[in-house]
Amino acid sequence: LYTSLTYKLLSKSWNLLRVNNTLAFVILYNTSF
Repeated sequence: LYTSLTYKLLSKSWNLLRVNNTLAFVILYNTSF
């Protein structure tokens, strides 16, 4: 139970991190032109 809960939390935070990185990349890409 504990490991699955930790895994769920980790995957959720990783998804948030990936979304933030994508947004930052898009903003940088748009402002570079």
